[in-house]
Amino acid sequence: MNIIVTGGLGFIGSALIRYLISKTKNNVLNLDAVTKVSMPEAVKPYDRSKRYKFIKINIANKKRLTKIINKYQPNLIFHLAAESHVDNSINYPSKFIRTNILGTFNILESSRLYLQANEHLFNKFKLIHVSTDEVFGSLKLKEKSFNEMSQYRPSSPYSASKASSD
Repeated sequence: MNIIVTGGLGFIGSALIRYLISKTKNNVLNLDAVTKVSMPEAVKPYDRSKRYKFIKINIANKKRLTKIINKYQPNLIFHLAAESHVDNSINYPSKFIRTNILGTFNILESSRLYLQANEHLFNKFKLIHVSTDEVFGSLKLKEKSFNEMSQYRPSSPYSASKASSD
């Protein structure tokens, strides 16, 4: 199986890649923009694996993203790429709109085009989008936790951009 992980140099993405390479026989393509918070050292041991490949890309680049998806022919995409850190979102909200909203749209649109050209894969393809609890805002005193039925109450450009991508 061919799997794409977007944001594979992040904390969760790199853990997912380490799991996929060490515990499965799947091929993994890591797509990451490589920012200040990236952790390339977390997947460095897999650089020589024939089942692992890395491509530096910002998912806001729809044309290049579409080419990569069509060439790699994934069965599964784990979409974890995102600008994060609430403080940064306040200072640079346009980066968050570009990556978290437009980038997610590009993943969806590129996947749609890929499946349109490969209809036989339609029921064999999955896209898993990873969000954040930040979309729910802050817990009220009477609330013990969030769940699937909780209302979205984003309170920063980061959480608003993730809520939008959801």
